[in-house]
Formats: sequence, C-alpha cells, structure tokens
Amino acid sequence: MILYAALFMGSLAAFVAKQKRKDPFRWFFCGFLFGLLGVLYLCFFVKTEEAPVKQGPAQPKKPVVPKAIPNEAKFWYYLDAHDEKFGPMSYEALLRAHQEQKITLESFVWNETLEDWKCLKDFLERPEAPL
Repeated sequence: MILYAALFMGSLAAFVAKQKRKDPFRWFFCGFLFGLLGVLYLCFFVKTEEAPVKQGPAQPKKPVVPKAIPNEAKFWYYLDAHDEKFGPMSYEALLRAHQEQKITLESFVWNETLEDWKCLKDFLERPEAPL
C-alpha cells in the first residue's frame, strides 16, 4: 500500500513538473521519496520556466527607397569615414556607393544646389529603416 502511495505521489510530482517545464524524471523521484511534501514544494516554491519564443524565418530587410529628386543630373560628392572627398558622380553612383557600403546613412553628401554638406539619410524616404 505504501509503495502505491509513493508511486502515485511520484507520478503526480512528474505531472506537475512537466506543466512547469521542469525535468519530470527528477521530480518523480522527489515525489516518490518525499511524498506529499515533495509535491507541495514543487507546487508552491518552484517557479514555472518561460516557454521559448518561436521565431519564424528571418524577414528580408526592405531597402530604403530614395526620394524622387527632380534634377538628378547634378554632380554629387561624398565624404568617406576618413573625410576624403569623392566625386563628382551621379545620384545613381552615390546610391551604388551606399549599397556597396562605402558610405553609410550618416555620411555627408553635397551637390551644387546645397549650401552645406548634409547626411545621406536626409535624401531618403525612410531614414529610420535600416539597410
């Protein structure tokens, strides 16, 4: 009779442990050896583990779409990370330099219609979107 009670308490402890995302085999022996005390300890003092978050496949990053610039025939210049000036070049070549990671969204660009150097992100529709 005592063996049946110990098996029942072990099984109950294993069931509760599985619900709390704990090792049911280890808790079976705890319930088997300590009986009701082992089950009560498991119920009230052992915290439930968080379920792992399922992540789907990685979403491709959306490219930043450049604004429509009315006069794309301007000559553009940019400063690289070492403040070296590159240009003149077309707007398409400037975007290509960004795609080739020669410049970042924080790189300074200039053309003859601008009073001062401005960040490349000022000429893109969604500057907060990462590339």
